Amino acid sequence: MCLIVSMVMPQETSTMEETLGQYLCHMRTQKGVSLEDIAKATRIDPRYLQAVEKNDFGQLPRAEVIAKAYVKAYARCLSLEEAEVLRRFTESAGTFYTESSEAICEVARKNTQKVFPEPWLTRLCSSFKTLF
Repeated sequence: MCLIVSMVMPQETSTMEETLGQYLCHMRTQKGVSLEDIAKATRIDPRYLQAVEKNDFGQLPRAEVIAKAYVKAYARCLSLEEAEVLRRFTESAGTFYTESSEAICEVARKNTQKVFPEPWLTRLCSSFKTLF
């Protein structure tokens, strides 16, 4: 639950060209809320919030679901539409997390090959999967 009460101002607008970080920073400053206030209300480490505002997704947790949760909590504190914020997240961070996921899958494939070096064992495991 967010403790910040947002003040809706008449000039509350942003451009579609803004990245996620630019959009959040713009809306936060427009509402007169400090980054420290967001950190206290969401209990998210300020360095992660700064990373979001700088679009530095490499500083966020590697799990995309956690990064999205941070961004959604930030958006709730500013009373922003979560769908819009998540759309911007996907546009800004999508390739970062896609590349991370692909790298993780590649490591998993390599590790699986090391665990099951014998082809007959791989076939045996596949047979069990088919049976169950």
